Amino acid sequence: MMRDHSNMLIGGDNEPVLEDLCSTRENTIQCVYLDPPYNTGARRRGHQESSGYTDSFEPEAWLASMKTRLEAIHRLLTPHGSLFLQLDENQVDASKLLLDEVFGKEQFINRIVVQVRAPSSFSTVNKGLFKSTEYILWACKNKKAFKAHPLRLPRSPDPAYRLWLSNPEAAPEQWILEPLKKAHPNKDLNTVR
Repeated sequence: MMRDHSNMLIGGDNEPVLEDLCSTRENTIQCVYLDPPYNTGARRRGHQESSGYTDSFEPEAWLASMKTRLEAIHRLLTPHGSLFLQLDENQVDASKLLLDEVFGKEQFINRIVVQVRAPSSFSTVNKGLFKSTEYILWACKNKKAFKAHPLRLPRSPDPAYRLWLSNPEAAPEQWILEPLKKAHPNKDLNTVR
C-alpha cells in the first residue's frame, strides 16, 4: 500500500484496508464516508462494469461485520473527525443503535435524508410503496472537539415566517432573531416569493 498520507483513494475490500490504516493512521483521518452493502436480500448487486457484490446476509452477521468496521473507523478519526454512513431503510435503524454503541449516543449529529430517485423512474412500477430516499447517519468522534462549518445561502424574506435571522454568520448562541417586518421594513412582504 502507498504510504504517502496526503490524500488517498483506496479501492478494495475495506476490512483489510482499515486494519492496515489503523496500524499507521490512528487518530489522523478527518472524514470517512462509508457506503456499505445495504443488506437488501439481493444475491448479487452492482453495475455491469463490476463483478458486483453479495447483498444478502443474516442480520447478525451484517451487524457484526459493520461493528468491526465502525470500531476501526472510530480509531482512525481525529478527535474532531466525522463519519457519514449511507444506508437505505433495511439497516438504518439497527445501524443507528450500533453507531450509538461504538461512538457513543452523545456523538450522533444528524440523520440526513437523501432523495435518490425521482417518481418518474423505473422503480415506480415495483410492488409496494415507491422508494425515493436513503439516509446518511452522521456521527463524530468527539462532539466537544467537533467544529461545524455551516453553509448558509442568502435569500429574500419569506412572508410565511414571522422571524428573520439578522446575523447568520455569527455563532448560534449569538444569533439575533427579530420580527420580519422590523428586519425588512421597506419590503412589501405580501409580494415577496
